[in-house]
Amino acid sequence: MEWKKNRYLYFTLIATFSIIYSCEKEMIKPIKVETASFKKDIEPIFANKCVECHNGSRNPNLSAGKAYTSLKTGVYYNLVTPTESKLYVQLTTNSTHIPKTSDLEKQKILLWIKLGAKND
Repeated sequence: MEWKKNRYLYFTLIATFSIIYSCEKEMIKPIKVETASFKKDIEPIFANKCVECHNGSRNPNLSAGKAYTSLKTGVYYNLVTPTESKLYVQLTTNSTHIPKTSDLEKQKILLWIKLGAKND
């Protein structure tokens, strides 16, 4: 008797979990990033997502032409342990003050650090 009363609820819950589970599997796919140039890949991310706040009034200064020096002098990247870099850790936290960066953008920044954080 109880099953008949709640069958629509059970069906809805099962359908919802099935959809969430299938979507989550889709979102976890790794994105293959092979190159990361500061000028071509990293600076545009800063220009689109970060420079509104980090334009000289807040460290690091991520405005065009100043971002690399600001990151380097502020020790925002760690070449020994790239995933522990201040820049990468800040991007991967769930702070409401950080503009949403895509997984691809995060992976490009991490790869750039892994490749030596060069100003190319």
